[in-house]
Amino acid sequence: MIKGNISAQTVVVRGKINGNIVADKIDIKANTELYGDISASKLAMEDGVIFAGKADIKPKKVAPAPSRPTDGSKISEPARKPEGR
Repeated sequence: MIKGNISAQTVVVRGKINGNIVADKIDIKANTELYGDISASKLAMEDGVIFAGKADIKPKKVAPAPSRPTDGSKISEPARKPEGR
């Protein structure tokens, strides 16, 4: 059993943990018992996990791609200023 907080880039969790985890990516394996809060941008959790705590998952923001019309029309571009002015 681990008693204490964990902070790392990537954390793979197995066994019994009593503490908080802060990481970019957290991967919690089956049959793990985790008692504490987790904070990450990516989370994977297998079946059979016991988790008692709060999860704060905030994916890293990526600029959304422009939406495409479903009616076959083209995406209009912003109007351009006339040259020479």
